[in-house]
Amino acid sequence: MAVAVVLAVVAALLAASPSSAAHRYVDVPATHPFHDEISWMTDSGLAAGFSDGTFLPGASVSRQAMAAFLYRLWGALEQPIVPASDAGFTDVGADHPFVAEIGWMAESGIASGYADGTFLPGAPVSRQAMAAFLARFWEATGGAVPPLPSDPGFSDVPLTHPFWGSIAWMAGAGITTGFSSGEFQPTAPVSRQAMSAFLQRLGVAAGLPARPLVDVTWTVANQTVVVEDVARRNSGLDIWVDGNIGFLDAGSEVRGIAANGSRPARWTVGDEAFLAEVLDAGSPIVGLPSDVEYAAGGPVYRDPDSGAVLLFYHGEKRRMGQFSVLNFWSFVGLAISHDDGDTFTDLGPIVTPHLGQNDPGTGGWSVGVEVGGAPYVVVGDYFHVYYRDVVVDELFTSALNVSVARAPVDEVVEAALAGGAAEWMKLGADGWDQPGLGGRGTELVPPGPTTNWFDVAYLVDHDLYVLVASSGSGLNWSVWATVSTDGIVWTPPRLVLEDPEGRESLYVSLSSPDRRSQRQVVGDVVHVYRTRSTVDEGLRTRWSGDVTIERFDLRLVEVLPPKRNGS
Repeated sequence: MAVAVVLAVVAALLAASPSSAAHRYVDVPATHPFHDEISWMTDSGLAAGFSDGTFLPGASVSRQAMAAFLYRLWGALEQPIVPASDAGFTDVGADHPFVAEIGWMAESGIASGYADGTFLPGAPVSRQAMAAFLARFWEATGGAVPPLPSDPGFSDVPLTHPFWGSIAWMAGAGITTGFSSGEFQPTAPVSRQAMSAFLQRLGVAAGLPARPLVDVTWTVANQTVVVEDVARRNSGLDIWVDGNIGFLDAGSEVRGIAANGSRPARWTVGDEAFLAEVLDAGSPIVGLPSDVEYAAGGPVYRDPDSGAVLLFYHGEKRRMGQFSVLNFWSFVGLAISHDDGDTFTDLGPIVTPHLGQNDPGTGGWSVGVEVGGAPYVVVGDYFHVYYRDVVVDELFTSALNVSVARAPVDEVVEAALAGGAAEWMKLGADGWDQPGLGGRGTELVPPGPTTNWFDVAYLVDHDLYVLVASSGSGLNWSVWATVSTDGIVWTPPRLVLEDPEGRESLYVSLSSPDRRSQRQVVGDVVHVYRTRSTVDEGLRTRWSGDVTIERFDLRLVEVLPPKRNGS
């Protein structure tokens, strides 16, 4: 494929790609104009910044750093590298820290140095030299070179310019657009932020993913029961925790909110006792339509300006006129509280499955339609609510393990304060173009274990989103995790805990260790809560058996290199 065509596709891809909330460098906040390009450089293994946590985006790129960037990009593309012990330049001896990278550039024909036999490794790279390096790099990869434009369109690059061909190639390939003045400024030094943009466009055109996937390893520790069955029953919590837990920072205390059957229950969470005091064993959400059989949560969000609390809840209606454990239709709803979570008023559904409430789907699909417990994170300016969809195609109906819908935080809060629900959009096959109510979702997590219930959180120090899910049936249950740099593209599921004892394991909830910042976890440890119940001869006993609430620490041990081209 010609590079011009490749890069046209790349440009569309990058324009549609959501910005990562990661800002791993102290001088590259999420609002930085080159944030995404610099994040790509780091995620792709091309740059690691400096020891003081900076990237120095406006600093000039030295010729030796340029050699290192291209050397790493060459390796990321899985091109063969012949080690060089002698770079062939008088100022790059065998003991030079960049001898391998500079020697590789010389051997590959990407750099030839100066007439006096020097390379000048510490000198800044000019934009015209950078253009030559990138053009030669692309040719060395075997990339197709399109016809050069008759005029690259820069007022300071005439046809007689010695680097006209390389600069014209960059412009024609879409790697550079120059400056708003119409200039290219060929002799100006290249900044590290501009180099990040150039290398991202070149790397993606050469086959690297636009959003590199990193992976992690985990350890599990401190697995313990925090609520015994007898304590649960004695507190009037008969069907609890029946979904995702929300933790609410109420100043002097932390409150837990979760389903006790069809109604949300509230309790205080102490440092020593998870179930310190039951505040309410279950009050209905006010204003629910009469056909809603079940509505409880769940994940909460406090608006910092108004103090109002939003409750993301799991709701259920009857399917096909018959309500049963195996014949229900669920949705994600939103409710609001103006009294610190004491009472919630319904705002209505925000996400519903693609399969309609009374649509049997293809193949006579008639079992329950499960959306999950409405976990969310804030990604940039948006709420991302994760759910399970059931989609209908011409030949079959299928359940999706994990899908996502989003809406701007300010619009959601504004509508909620006015007593309504904002418009949510699902991520479909072509972007955020599917309505939250009935649109067709898309699968986010690569193939792996079937998802039962799950929760999500943002790991602040690692610039990663983590999703932890339960999986299993009968006597075999496990917990797996996946991570994402943007909340959209997730790594293949990684097993973190397997249960050999044959207890059902559902309703996973994540939290920061202090529970006051549930969705924003600082450090390496995520607290994972789950509801567990006995299984009798392969059949679940659920609420009639021994039901406990368990917690364990999920500790991030190591961030692994990004996945390359499916490898």
